[in-house]
Amino acid sequence: MRVTVLLSDQPGKLHELTGAIQSIGGNIVALGTFLGESPQNRTVTFKVSYVELEQLKRVITPFVDRILDIRETKAT
Repeated sequence: MRVTVLLSDQPGKLHELTGAIQSIGGNIVALGTFLGESPQNRTVTFKVSYVELEQLKRVITPFVDRILDIRETKAT
């Protein structure tokens, strides 16, 4: 899965997000953080393996301001 989210720029938010992914057996294989829409948030893009799309969406929703994009990607 490839996911892009808007995440509050607060200490511990990225940790909470990655912990939620780990709790369902997800393996983060790539992660990048970028400037968000305002100084109070960041855009975070990551790739996750070993999870289903709906399961991933359900578990990350409580930890993000908004999911900007989520899609399945082909394995390379």
